[in-house]
Amino acid sequence: MKLTELRLEGSEKILADYTFDRMGTLNAEGNSILSYLTGEKFLAGALNERISCLVCTEGLLGKLPGHIKGILVSKDPAGTFYRIHNEYGRRRESFQSRIGTNCEISPLAYIAPLNVQIGCHVRIEEFASIKEGSCIGDYSVIRAGSVIGGEGFQFPVTSTGILAVRHYGGVVIGKNVEVQQLCNVARAVFPWDDTVIGDDTKLDALVHIAHADKVGRGCRITAGVSVAGSVCIGDGAWLGVNAVVRDGIRIGKHARVSLGSVVTKNVGDGETVTGNFAVSHKLFIENMKKAAGKG
Repeated sequence: MKLTELRLEGSEKILADYTFDRMGTLNAEGNSILSYLTGEKFLAGALNERISCLVCTEGLLGKLPGHIKGILVSKDPAGTFYRIHNEYGRRRESFQSRIGTNCEISPLAYIAPLNVQIGCHVRIEEFASIKEGSCIGDYSVIRAGSVIGGEGFQFPVTSTGILAVRHYGGVVIGKNVEVQQLCNVARAVFPWDDTVIGDDTKLDALVHIAHADKVGRGCRITAGVSVAGSVCIGDGAWLGVNAVVRDGIRIGKHARVSLGSVVTKNVGDGETVTGNFAVSHKLFIENMKKAAGKG
């Protein structure tokens, strides 16, 4: 699609026309991406050579990398970008929902009639809701009241008010996954993307997994954990009760997040973090001892 094929608002202007194949944030994967830039502090992200077109303010024009061929100027880049996403984004090719053999699905559960793929030997309990764009692997369990594939929380404040961003992506739940009661796993924003829960991972009750999160294999995420969007959690990680993880964070393989921790920085492979804001567990204990006069 070309920028000149878009319907523009009065304050938006195309300075250089070019084509794009998909929309995404500055770190999006794929080729020929239309993205947006809201300020100088995000210029490093614009070095992503997969970005062919960019929505930005006029003040950033002289600072854009040379590989960006298409430029759309807006006083409100995020608002313009997500308005275009809402208007021109499309869900994936539609199909009648498919359910494998030997499944146990409560008559009180909801399975969307379109665009759901459920494997074999899957158990879905009462009042669970499986929305369009969801794929659930063999031998997985979705317990009572959980919602898989609902809209995520994406409400940017634009020049015309708060904009509700449509979610066109999906959810992929692997094999032998267990989602306990009253969990929420949101679908991804962009049609090329999925929220992913890896094989053998277990979610305790009241866990929130936001849009575009990627949770690895064999993870254990305990009750009340809240994971914000676009987080990547490595295989075998453990997240303790009521931990909170901010958006865009990377948690390494076999890492441990102690109960009640608030994670605002990346966590390395095998690392244990504790506290609000979370630091290495060893440093947290040392600080506690110092505060108690025992250091």
